[in-house]
Amino acid sequence: MNNKKVRTRFAPSPTGYMHIGNLRTALYAYLFAKHHDGTFILRIEDTDQKREVAGAVDVIYNTLKTTKLIHDEGPDVGGNFGPYVQSQRKDMYKKYALQLVDSNHAYYCFCQTPQVDDSENENVNDEDIVSSNKNIESMVGAALGSPPASGENNNSSGSTVGATIGRPQATKECVILSHSSKNIFEESKVDASILAVGVSVPDTPLCICHNLTQQEAQARANSGEPFAIRQRIPADGTTTFIDEVYGAITVANSTLNNQVLLKSDGMPTYNFANVIDDHLMEISHIIRGREYISSTPRYKLLCDAFGWESPKTIHVSTIMGQNADGSISKLSKRHGAVSFETMLQDGYLTEAILNYIALLGWSPKETQEVFSMQELISRFDIDGIVKSNSVFDYNKLNWLNAIYIKNMPHAEFMAYGQAFIKDLSPYAKNHWQLASMLAQSRISKFSEITPLFAFLDNYQDFELSLLENTKNKTTKELCKKILTDLIVEFKKLDIDKSKYNNLDLEDVYTCAPQGNSSTSNSFVGRDDPGTPSASSDENNKKNPNSTIEAGIGCPQATSRDVPQSVILTPSLNNFSEEFQTSWAIDAINAIAHAYAETHNLKLGTVMLPLRLATTSQITTPGTAAEMMFMLGKEESLRRLENVISRIQ
Repeated sequence: MNNKKVRTRFAPSPTGYMHIGNLRTALYAYLFAKHHDGTFILRIEDTDQKREVAGAVDVIYNTLKTTKLIHDEGPDVGGNFGPYVQSQRKDMYKKYALQLVDSNHAYYCFCQTPQVDDSENENVNDEDIVSSNKNIESMVGAALGSPPASGENNNSSGSTVGATIGRPQATKECVILSHSSKNIFEESKVDASILAVGVSVPDTPLCICHNLTQQEAQARANSGEPFAIRQRIPADGTTTFIDEVYGAITVANSTLNNQVLLKSDGMPTYNFANVIDDHLMEISHIIRGREYISSTPRYKLLCDAFGWESPKTIHVSTIMGQNADGSISKLSKRHGAVSFETMLQDGYLTEAILNYIALLGWSPKETQEVFSMQELISRFDIDGIVKSNSVFDYNKLNWLNAIYIKNMPHAEFMAYGQAFIKDLSPYAKNHWQLASMLAQSRISKFSEITPLFAFLDNYQDFELSLLENTKNKTTKELCKKILTDLIVEFKKLDIDKSKYNNLDLEDVYTCAPQGNSSTSNSFVGRDDPGTPSASSDENNKKNPNSTIEAGIGCPQATSRDVPQSVILTPSLNNFSEEFQTSWAIDAINAIAHAYAETHNLKLGTVMLPLRLATTSQITTPGTAAEMMFMLGKEESLRRLENVISRIQ
């Protein structure tokens, strides 16, 4: 790093939702600026007003606010280099365009429909942001002997540097002359097509206005004839720029098209406005996707024409998605949620999303994968940016999101989860504190809460053969007897809903001070963990801090609303008189435990028919007692009696 103050910018186009790739660009620009005690700038690039979507600017503001990627300068906060909206800077661009005409680095174009493609904006929302370059990508790939299939990422390697592309009639294509002393294709398997330079539309005649003398062109302009202004690319020679990731890249000027700088309506193109604005706003580093390496030589030529120093460029890898057939293509909606808003709606946490996309294109020196924002700021630097494409792995995102969910204070989890339980089973919704406690350690995103408890409403007759379990030594006849006997005890429990529904967890679990638990007869709050049918789910097996720990009937540390000083009382006789007769989880559990102990049965032998009979499930996101508490006494007994009647 030199002594120049670091100033980065996020320059989105307001054309719709916030694609996850654009958010990563904003994140990297923010992290790089903050790592170097620099300035992070927001600039709205709305030169392509035909594509502007109403409300898209608000999406940009809301996204940065939600992610806490707070910009130091921008349209809404001001700064010394405003305005920060390109359409509000319209008048200044013409001055610079005319300056280039005067110095013969640009010329008037009088073509009726000059080809202008503003989709090159590095932060355009369109998921097929580089679709305008596909023809050139195909030509580059073909020249290298490996034309990319449609929608696939063509990872070519081998002797590609120096490949020369044949020139079809009326189009300009790419020739890569050299890449310093290193072959970036071989080193990083870079897709050769990303280095295609030139974005002229095939089969479009080349503009011939560059052959007009300055006097002829000026006379036509003065007469009122509409004109655009195009960049005049040198006919020969080469242009070299140095990318902070890929090193020195040299291209032949003959491969670059004379791009439009100023349209006939006076609006600048993105390719011109961003060069002017980056200079006037003193941007030191530009971070963008590597597919825009192709645009950089023309930007370099513009800076040279003005006598300006070019900002440093940091081109980052493309985010890819895996198709159903295993092939790889640019991340799009067909792969899953690709916008920040959709991911939030799907139940991903902002912190988890940022953590994950930070690792898509950047590799920390250590093996750590979970980072706070402050940790990302302290560790992020150019050295960690990788050259190979990154494949968006939803399974990895789910894993990371689950970690963030488990680490949330339970009260925060409950409050955040409210937005996702509109269609939650009433049995679970009426006992949201308990349901949320059970869900927190079992979901990877909040949208999974409702499906997790759907079985409570979808009760159906199960195969009675499921009651026969070799490990627990259960038979249908034994299960019928167990259920028949237990119903008698369960009917004695009180169901005063005003008293016992929606109680705090320390109430639905009958708890007492630890000093009262000194007995070897204490029963487990979890159904017998030794039996497969009693395990709550696979996630619990992997989670050492599962909700109800063996030997404890009250929530362990994962339920932050329950004091850690309370544990289950050892036997029903030790419960307070009030809770001995309540439809409470520990009372239900105590009856089952006492029955198992009296009849010399495993707890799992008793719990297996209870769980199946009341839920029709082999596994549930909690114990049988917890499920019965949610269902309530009346529904639980109805289901138990139904199963008893079915067993012959």
